[in-house]
Amino acid sequence: MSFDPTGYTLAHEHLHIDLSGFKNNVDCRLDQYAFICQEMNDLMTRGVRNVIEMTNRYMGRNAQFMLDVMRETGINVVACTGYYQGRFFPGACGDPQRAGTGAGDGR
Repeated sequence: MSFDPTGYTLAHEHLHIDLSGFKNNVDCRLDQYAFICQEMNDLMTRGVRNVIEMTNRYMGRNAQFMLDVMRETGINVVACTGYYQGRFFPGACGDPQRAGTGAGDGR
């Protein structure tokens, strides 16, 4: 993946997110591959070249999904890392353990 400075960048997007369990509502899940690819293709025709994907760990982030979207559409996806809020931290993860968990995180 390379960042393309010649096009527009969308700075806060969710390509794949699943908060359905957390919110007890199936409508809080976005996982429609064909729909997302069509949206990315439409954005490419409008000059968008980069998308900052903001779905964090334990929120349904899917690295393979993002990679497949990039390969199929040509749009660059920059994925964030880390955690969203304290309620999304895994129970066994204490403060000292959280430090430095973002680098190389592909989940």
